[in-house]
Amino acid sequence: MRCYAPLQVFKDKIKEFRSTVQQLTGWRVDMQKENEYVLVSSYGQPNDTLVFQSSKKDGALQLLESEFATRLSECEIHYLQERQSIPACLSAVTHRLLG
Repeated sequence: MRCYAPLQVFKDKIKEFRSTVQQLTGWRVDMQKENEYVLVSSYGQPNDTLVFQSSKKDGALQLLESEFATRLSECEIHYLQERQSIPACLSAVTHRLLG
């Protein structure tokens, strides 16, 4: 049996968690800098990224401008703005990319 240092165990669990999230959602989530999260679809191009920023006040996520964000459909924008549902928006984007 191999004995791991606590930091290595933590790194391994984070890697496992990130892999599982990507498998379940189709999106890789990277922390670019504090309070900023870059989402990369498993089904799009590597540079097709959505960037969200977390509010320090209440933790709410806001979509930041990116080249890929400007190409979101009216329906995908509707899920963000009118329904306040990031999961529905990401699902619609995934569905479109699988097209």
